[in-house]
Amino acid sequence: MCFEHLLHFTALQVIGGNITVVQGSTAFFPCILKDTTEKLNQISWQKKTKKNPEKIFFSILPEGPEHQNGQDLRFTFAGNFNEKNGSLRLSNVTLTDQGTYTCIFTLFPSGNHQTEMPLNVLVLPVVSVKSDIPTLGDKEVSLATCTASGSLPPAQVNWVFGNLNLKITTNSSVNGDGTTTTVSTLWGVPTIELDHRSVQCVVTSEALSTQKSQPFTIQIHCRYTLDTGQSDVGQHYNVVNPFRCQRVGLFVCLFVLTHKDPVLLLWQFPNEFFSLFNLSQVIFFTIYYDIILYILHFSVKILYFPLFT
Repeated sequence: MCFEHLLHFTALQVIGGNITVVQGSTAFFPCILKDTTEKLNQISWQKKTKKNPEKIFFSILPEGPEHQNGQDLRFTFAGNFNEKNGSLRLSNVTLTDQGTYTCIFTLFPSGNHQTEMPLNVLVLPVVSVKSDIPTLGDKEVSLATCTASGSLPPAQVNWVFGNLNLKITTNSSVNGDGTTTTVSTLWGVPTIELDHRSVQCVVTSEALSTQKSQPFTIQIHCRYTLDTGQSDVGQHYNVVNPFRCQRVGLFVCLFVLTHKDPVLLLWQFPNEFFSLFNLSQVIFFTIYYDIILYILHFSVKILYFPLFT
């Protein structure tokens, strides 16, 4: 009699699985009891996550399912008690749900039989590309930065730039929630030839169904300073991101002045002179000239006077 009962006990199976989902999606926890004719009294679910100790949170009785130790309505019963199917469904999965889930069948007379299943949560990276505002020069500088933020597992970040003479550096940091932020920087010598060249930041991750590409256009800027010979006035001004150089002979210049008062600016170039009023803090103007490099390397003389004292 005891030998027959042992054979019956070892044939019993509780079938579960490993679950991997992307944050924000729905997870399905399969749990099926097979190869037994014993009476099923109850199905219980237990979870162990970073924020919660191991405890029963959901039970299925012959009369129906019920939440325990709090009511997380994202969990719903997706099985059938009479068919010994205790499967659960969890909607809107978050990273804090990651952990180990245990499905427990309580039988009579043999007692509890269970299986554990891990829930692995993937987090999509947030991808952004920004210019590092390189200025014209002959030294290698950072041109642009591509960031894949908050990814789990860590994302791989790379650049596609064809035959351009550029290089890449990449570093990663772990965030407080266990996700990773990966930063990849594109380096090169900021020459006129690089201006308006197209590159791509390419991000791959287990959480992404396909790789994510983000195009970017390199922009090389030129930097000049304001000089009036009046240091007491000049201290009130700061030039930020002065203007961008275009290769076709057209300059679109942007000066941001931090001075609060309107200013009359007098711009003096070889064979060219014009003036304009600044009624806000941003001045847009266009300079046409035949010899681009001459303008780029020429010491531009800028005269300006406060309109109000």
